[in-house]
Amino acid sequence: MLAFAATGTGPFGVGSAPAMLYRVAYEPPDLQGVPDPELRALLADCLAKEPALRPTPQQILRRVAPAAPWAPRMPAAGRPATAGETGGPTRPATLAEMFTQYAGAPLTPPGSSGGRASAPGDPRRSMGRDVMAPATDVHAEEAVPASGFGPASGCSPVSAGAVPGPGSVSAVPRPVAAWRLDERSGTRATDAAGRHHATATAVRWATRHGEGAEFNGFSSEVATEGAVIDTARGSFTVGAWVRLGVIPPHFVTAVSQDGEETSGFYLQYSSDEGRWAFARPDLRVTSMSVPVAGAWTHLTGVCDSVAGELRLFVNGVQEGAIRDRILIWSEGPFVIGRGRYGRRPVDHFPGSIKDVTVFDRALTEGEIVGLLQP
Repeated sequence: MLAFAATGTGPFGVGSAPAMLYRVAYEPPDLQGVPDPELRALLADCLAKEPALRPTPQQILRRVAPAAPWAPRMPAAGRPATAGETGGPTRPATLAEMFTQYAGAPLTPPGSSGGRASAPGDPRRSMGRDVMAPATDVHAEEAVPASGFGPASGCSPVSAGAVPGPGSVSAVPRPVAAWRLDERSGTRATDAAGRHHATATAVRWATRHGEGAEFNGFSSEVATEGAVIDTARGSFTVGAWVRLGVIPPHFVTAVSQDGEETSGFYLQYSSDEGRWAFARPDLRVTSMSVPVAGAWTHLTGVCDSVAGELRLFVNGVQEGAIRDRILIWSEGPFVIGRGRYGRRPVDHFPGSIKDVTVFDRALTEGEIVGLLQP
């Protein structure tokens, strides 16, 4: 119905009942007439042949629910209306705005987890879809600013949701490794947990506190001598504050751990979807929020071997999860600022990274929120 409302024609054309049923079951929908790319991506996801790939009603509401500048602005009681306070919309509402308003959903910024088809042969670019992404009742403007392991004062996180309230915060366990990346000079990146000091290559240290380390996008990295986590046996969690200098036209990786052929995992920006991603070879879960250049964003990737899931959190909010029963062996260096593929370094990060933390278990949502607190 949404495709018909947007274009005046159905996504599978017209014809006899058998022909229509065949197209619905086996042919892709025709969405070329949909003018808005975000709506077109949403329609493509809703019309996916595989039921598990279709968004839930809550996910649809999150993706079509921007702030409502068209909403009525009512005058205060006992005061006559002024300009712009007529009790009616200041402009016509879009279909997405009306849909969300009448559904009674909270108005949160839009997002999308759809993407283009993946390039064959590269496990970093395999099709991994956001099949489980919970809704949130918290507005983005309520996000909790952080310090310490968090952004510098004045940096606003970017997310399709926001950090849950203080009641949802749990005590954060001790990490197995933590790099603040707040050095001022040299090539040593100190592990605050004390065991995995790393070597910085072609990294420019910030001159102001809280700005992290700056990576040039083609040769910078911070790497340990050996592995920090066992990616093939147990659960683990990796988190980092990242800030892209530009939105790149290719994949870039903030945190990974080297294997012989490829990284055991990638916490990264995926150019296929134009979204944040937590990936393993042949599998990827992507965010709903859209990365913004110059904005500090907290990414957390959770590999839960007990539940058999990969989960991605952006600014403390879970934005996607996907089934993962195949654990990947990697016992090379833990690396900040790039990934590994085809036995060589790839996907160098163009921007700043700080406060990288590693845990040898799957953190809960409350514990992840705790990473963002002062």
